[in-house]
Formats: sequence, C-alpha cells, structure tokens
Amino acid sequence: MPHVRAILAAGAALLALAAMLAPAASAQGEAAAQRQVRGVVTTGQGSPVGGHWITAVEFREQPEGHERLNQRRVQRLVGNTGEFTLSLPDGRYLLRVWTDWGATCAVTGYEAAVNHPRTITVAGRPVAGIVLVLGGPRPERREWISCRIADELATTTLRPGLNLAGWTGAEANAAALFAAIPRLDMAYAWDAGARRFRWAARDGAGDLTTLTPGMALWLALGGTEAALWTRPVRAASGLVPLREGWNFVA
Repeated sequence: MPHVRAILAAGAALLALAAMLAPAASAQGEAAAQRQVRGVVTTGQGSPVGGHWITAVEFREQPEGHERLNQRRVQRLVGNTGEFTLSLPDGRYLLRVWTDWGATCAVTGYEAAVNHPRTITVAGRPVAGIVLVLGGPRPERREWISCRIADELATTTLRPGLNLAGWTGAEANAAALFAAIPRLDMAYAWDAGARRFRWAARDGAGDLTTLTPGMALWLALGGTEAALWTRPVRAASGLVPLREGWNFVA
C-alpha cells in the first residue's frame, strides 16, 4: 500500500520536524522571559569596584506564607567599572557580592520600585539604576556580602500626654520603645485574646514585654514639648491578625 507508506513517512517527517523545532521554540520562550538587571558596585565614596562576583538569590513563596532562598544566578562584574548585568526571570531577589572590599553592602537607587524592603523585584520589564555600595571594616578574607535595601522610615510627632501610634519594626523587647523615645513614660497595647490592655513602664514594670510588627500603642509622653519618633517600616507591619471581638490596630 504505497499511499499508506507515503502518509506514514510524511507523518514521521512531521514528527521529526516538530522534535527539532520544540527545543528551539522552548529556548526562545525562556529567552523572552529573561529580564536585564543592570547596576554598578561602588565604595561609599562613589568609586567603582570591579573584578568581583555578584549573585542574585531568588525568594520563593512556601506553604503558610514562609519564604526561602531558592536558586542563584552568578555573573562576574565587568572589568574595573563595577558595572554588572544579570539576566533573570520575573521574581524577587536578594543581591550578594563576593568581595574583600568592606564588610557591609547597601542597595540604593531602586527603593521606590520594589515590593519588599529587602529585595529587588523583577516583574515584566528591565531593571536599571541599582547601586551596590560597599563599606565598613575590611574582612580578613573574601566573602559573600548581602546587599540590602534600606528600610523605609516612618516619623510620628508625639505630643505630651497620650498618643496613638504603631510599632512598625521587627519584633523586639518593649525596652526598645523606651530607648527610642527618651520622654516616654508608659506604653499600652490591646491584647485581643485576653481582651484587656497590657502595659509597660520605663522602669521595666508591666506585662507588655514584646512588641510585634503592626502593634497599635498608646504612648504616654511626659514633659511639655513634642517629640519626633522615627523608626523603620517592615513589610510585616502591614499584616495584623484580627481576633473575634475588639481589635486595636494603628
């Protein structure tokens, strides 16, 4: 049956052609999904730092809202200019530098465009203008340094008497509140589970011992002058668990 053999041969040819085209099409799709991330590494004085490795470490969502570092893509810095280019798929990344030039690294120039105060977000477009600033004491050997975006800051004007404000930083001991606000006499926080206020005094008395992100506080300020309270704003402070009954949020 020549015509059957011809059809089978044509079908085999089409399958072979599809097999050859599939990897190419897949590679093109992957290439299209890559985003260019460009920046420069400098000293605190603005001088470029070159000849080192830079790594983008990806964050991945996990069950119950947890995150973990997932994978790395590394590219050496270009020459002595300190400039780097990374090709990354969409995601959120922590940047790291393998260097012996200082023990700290901060990210500047891209704070306004990120969704998380500690990571760079790559979402459907190129990213440029990142500056990784190395500084601090020189380490004894070359090591990885995480480059972190500076925390956003919130400033509240506190006046003599009671003030309502929120704790926006990381979890901390209540003593941190009195250290940050020298004229603070008392602090109160609503415990929705116990349905009562907990309190803390400057001398360490009271049953308010731990400050959590997003916790609303009544702050009793002494003296006759207003005071400014500046503190970091962490993403976690925007997510507050609510219990049945009354809840007190800032």
